[in-house]
Amino acid sequence: MLVRAQRLVTAEEWCASRALPSTPVNDSWVLVSSQHGIAYCQLEKTGSSTMLTFLLEINGQRTKFRSNDDLHHTASRLFKQLGDDRVLLAHRLFSYVQVRHPFTRLVSCYCGKVLEKRLAFVLMFRNFSRLRDRRTEDIVKLEIPQYRFSRDAQGISSFTIISPPGKENFMTKFTDLDLPMDGSMPSFREFAVEVAVEILKCGTNQTCRTAVHASYGRQVDHCDPCEWSFDFLMKIETIGEDFPLLRRLVGHPKLQDSEAGPTIEAASEERRVNGRIAECRSTEHYLLQLSSVELDLVYTAFYEDFQMFGYEPFVF
Repeated sequence: MLVRAQRLVTAEEWCASRALPSTPVNDSWVLVSSQHGIAYCQLEKTGSSTMLTFLLEINGQRTKFRSNDDLHHTASRLFKQLGDDRVLLAHRLFSYVQVRHPFTRLVSCYCGKVLEKRLAFVLMFRNFSRLRDRRTEDIVKLEIPQYRFSRDAQGISSFTIISPPGKENFMTKFTDLDLPMDGSMPSFREFAVEVAVEILKCGTNQTCRTAVHASYGRQVDHCDPCEWSFDFLMKIETIGEDFPLLRRLVGHPKLQDSEAGPTIEAASEERRVNGRIAECRSTEHYLLQLSSVELDLVYTAFYEDFQMFGYEPFVF
C-alpha cells in the first residue's frame, strides 16, 4: 500500500511543478460502471484488455472473445460514457488508471501494430522512408526547429532535448540490428523517431497533444493525474500485486471459475499470444538500435510520462 500511495504523491509533486498545461478529462477515454461506483481511464498498450475484462466480469457479462477488437468494442459499447455530465460523474466515483513504462509501451506498439502489419496504422507512417538517409540532428532541425540538443542550447530561446540518466551505461550493451528485410515497413528506429517528432511538434498545444494516436501518444495526454485525481494508480509491471488490490478496493474479490467462466488471467493469456507479437524482441533489444541522439529525442518526447509516473528510463 505504501508503494501505491507514493505513486500518487509522485504525481502530485510533478503536477505542482510542471510547465505544460494539464489535459482536461475527455469523455472518450472514460469507462464507467455506475452500478459499482467506479471509473476507469483507459490507456492503450497498458494492459487495458485485462481492465476491460474485469469490468465485464463484475457486471455479469461474458469475458471470452474471439479477438481483442471484439473485447474492446463490447466494453466500449457497455461502459463508455459520453458527455460533460459523465466526466463530472467520473470525478465523483472511485477512479483508477493503469500505466506502463514509456519505452516498453512504445516497443509494444511497434510489435502489435507495425510487425502485425495493421494496414491502417502502417499507412500513417508511409513517409517513414524519408528518414532513412538523414541524420537525426538534421531531422530535428527541419521538423522541430524549436528544439535544440542540450549541447547546442546555451543562449538560445528554445526547448531542450534531454539526455536520459543512465544512457551511457545502457549503450555499452550490444544487440544485433533488426531491420525489415524488404524495406516495406518502418524499422523500430524509423518508427521511434517519427513518433517522437510527432509528439514534440505539438509543444504545449493541447488539441494537438490529444490528437496523437492513442497507441503511442503520451499517457499524461490522455489520463492526466493533474486534471483527474485518481484514487488508484496502477502499473502493468506490478499487476500481480495491483490487480488483487483493485479487486479488494472495489469489493469484488476474485470469483471461482465455476461462477464467472474463464478467469481474467486465463483470458488475458489467450489474447497475449496474438499473431506476430510472439516475434517481438525485448525492449532492450529495440532501444539499442537507437543512436545516442535518438535515445535523447525519444526520452524527451515521453519525459512527462517518466516524471509523472516515476519510471527510470532503463529499468524495464
